[in-house]
Amino acid sequence: MHTKIYNTEENLLNTSAKIQLNADGSFNADVVVKSYGTQYRGALGLEEATEKNQKLRFKDNWDYINDLDITSVAYTNNKRDIEFTENVSVSARNYASKTGKRLLLKPNVFNKLAHVPPRYTNRTMPVQIDRGFIDTDTYQINLENGLEVEALQKDVALETKFGSYYSSIKEEEDGSLTYTRKLTYNKGIYPKEDYHAYRDFWIAISKLDNAKIALLINI
Repeated sequence: MHTKIYNTEENLLNTSAKIQLNADGSFNADVVVKSYGTQYRGALGLEEATEKNQKLRFKDNWDYINDLDITSVAYTNNKRDIEFTENVSVSARNYASKTGKRLLLKPNVFNKLAHVPPRYTNRTMPVQIDRGFIDTDTYQINLENGLEVEALQKDVALETKFGSYYSSIKEEEDGSLTYTRKLTYNKGIYPKEDYHAYRDFWIAISKLDNAKIALLINI
């Protein structure tokens, strides 16, 4: 028996969320995470874990969110189509930082790049990416009455041989915000001389994932 070889396009992690942001910087959110291909999480034993360990896993994944409370967790495991769905309800205090009459918000709430490759002065080995993948994220951010947009980020698009990154945040007619993000990571072997450019790609993504927007508090 041979293990199926998945193309980059099949190794998907799709995260969507409906977020209610409050003027004190707290939020409530319903999050849906769908995983496929080599990102499929159905074989990790998550369904059989205790409720405590299920919640601890999300707290570990989102450890950059202060005072995170996991309200509920539910899973749907479609083994035939290799699709695993995680439904999570969460809340947090002091996620957005308040400065005077402004609230500074990092709109990428649930999928920040956590790892940046280490710095090497004398790299001796090539850069080898064994598995490509695609992450897509879409968050609807509803603002409490009295919050309004002061400044948004511009759309960002990065294209490199190692992969690509796109992010956007838009204000909708009803005053809510829509944040979208797509990260594509390309399988391949690259010469050692490319390592600095490879590392720079991840550093740029990390900075963009942590970028802030400014909201005015008129309450």
